[in-house]
This record gives sequence, C-alpha cells and structure tokens, in this order.
Amino acid sequence: MFEIIMKMLLCLLIAAVLGAIIGWLLRSLSCKKKCDEFEANLSGRDKEIADLKLALSKAKTAATTENSKDDTEIASLKAKITSLESNLSAKADVETEWNNKYGLLQTDLTGWKSKHTQLETDVTDWKSRYAKLETDFTAQASTVGDADNELKERYADLEADLKTTKSNLSICREKQVTLESELRSWEAKSASVVPAAGFVSSADNSSDDEISELKTQIADLKVKFDETESEKAYLLSRVKKAESGESISSVVPMDQRDDLELVHGIGPVLERMLYDLGVYFFKDIASWDAAKIAEIDAKLPRFQGRIEREGWVESAKEEHFKKYNERL
Repeated sequence: MFEIIMKMLLCLLIAAVLGAIIGWLLRSLSCKKKCDEFEANLSGRDKEIADLKLALSKAKTAATTENSKDDTEIASLKAKITSLESNLSAKADVETEWNNKYGLLQTDLTGWKSKHTQLETDVTDWKSRYAKLETDFTAQASTVGDADNELKERYADLEADLKTTKSNLSICREKQVTLESELRSWEAKSASVVPAAGFVSSADNSSDDEISELKTQIADLKVKFDETESEKAYLLSRVKKAESGESISSVVPMDQRDDLELVHGIGPVLERMLYDLGVYFFKDIASWDAAKIAEIDAKLPRFQGRIEREGWVESAKEEHFKKYNERL
C-alpha cells in the first residue's frame, strides 16, 4: 500500500514537473512573440523618435531665429521704454515746475485782486472827495472875487507902507551919519582944546544918547521893513493863487485856530506865514524837533534863526498849557 502511495506521489511530482516545463516553454514562446512584437514596435518608435528629433532640431533652429529677432525687438522696446521713461521724468519735472509757477501765479492773482479791490475802494473814496471839493469850490467861487479885491487893496496899502518905511529908514540913516560926523568933530575938538569938563560931558552924553536912540529906531525900522516885505510876498502869492482860480481858503477855519501871536517872537506876518505852511496850533510848534525847525526855518527866508533864538517851542508849550491845561 505504501508503495502504491509512493508511486502515485512520484507520478504526481513528475506530472507537476512536466507541467511546469510545458508552462515555461509556453510562456517562453509567448514572451518571445511579445518581444518580437515589442522590438517591431520599438523599431517603429525609433523612426518616430528620429522624425521627432529632426522636427525638434528644425523647431530649435526656428526658435533660435525667432528668439534672435525677439531679442532685437526686446532690446529696441527696452530702448524705447527707457527713452519714454526719460521723457516722462522730464515731463514730470516740467509739470512740477509749471505747477509751482501756477501756484505762484494764483498767489499773485489773489494779491492783484486784493489790490484791485483796494484801488476800487480808493477810487470811490477819491470820487466822493472830488465831489466834495467841487462843492466846496463852487461855494468858495462866489467869495474869491471879494477876497481877491481885498487882497489887492491890502497889497496896495502895504506898498505904500513899505515906501514910507523905506523913506523913514533913509532919513534915519542920514541923521545917523550926520550925528556920527558931529561926534567925530567933537572928539577932534576935545583932543585939541581942553574945554570945561561939564560942557564936554553934557555934549558927549547927548550925542551918545541920540545916536543910541537912532540905532534903536533903525533896528526897529529894519524889523518892520523885513516884516512888510514878507507880508508883501505872502499877499502877492495869495493874489496870484486867487487870480489863477486856485482855492485860497484855509484847511482849518479861523475860529478853530490858536492865536499864534501869543508865542514869543511871532507877529501878524509870521502868524499868517505859519498858517500858510499848515501850522495852526500851539501843539504843532511845541512838537518841532531839530529837523522840523530847520525845515520851517528854511521856509521863512527873512526870519531865519528866530525859532531857536526866540524860543518858539518852549513858548508854544507854555501857551498850550495855558489854553488847554495840558503839558506837552
């Protein structure tokens, strides 16, 4: 029984080995067939690969050519972009500059508009002033003729007074010369002859007093002459203004002015001249400094030096205090 089993196992083993060999052979034949097919397919693929390589080579050549052209175009485009960027930067600078100029022009325009508005206001103001001046001129026109006649009459009177003053001055000078001649004669006689002491002393004293009195009269006449000449010139200028149609009315009415004759050294002539210079009040004179004194002094040609010599400024301060109870 055992042998039978062993034989059967051996037979099965042999059958298995034969099956395996037969299977291997069959698989080998199938693999070979597949290898042949694969080799055939591979051969076809190699041809396709060669064709593809050729096509790829051509494509690379074409791409290189295209790339070269593209590089040239890119370089050209880059150059254009650089130029455009440069132009854009320059335009930006120009735009900034023009914006700044525009801002300045806007500022100037605003300033000029303000000035224009101010000028319009000034023009309106001046028009109103002109209208008022026309009204004042019309109102004064009726009185100019009377003022002109009055000034001419006063001028004629001053001419007559001036002639009289000159005549008196000439007489006084002649008398002074005569008395001085007599005095020299008496001095010569007293040197050669010894007269009575009382007689000589009396004659000398009489002559000295007379000469001193004449000198005082001459000095007074000179002052009056200068004042008359100044008033003559002042009235002549006023007559010329009236004849030319220019207004001769004063800015400040007479009843509102200070009486400048109260200031030491100022008489009627100087008062009128100061009024004509626009000096109407004590405080005007009291406020003068050295420069203002020199300016006014130059406008009073026949009275130069009198402002400081006669103390007008201090006197004006005192008169201002008396009238207004205010110290300057």
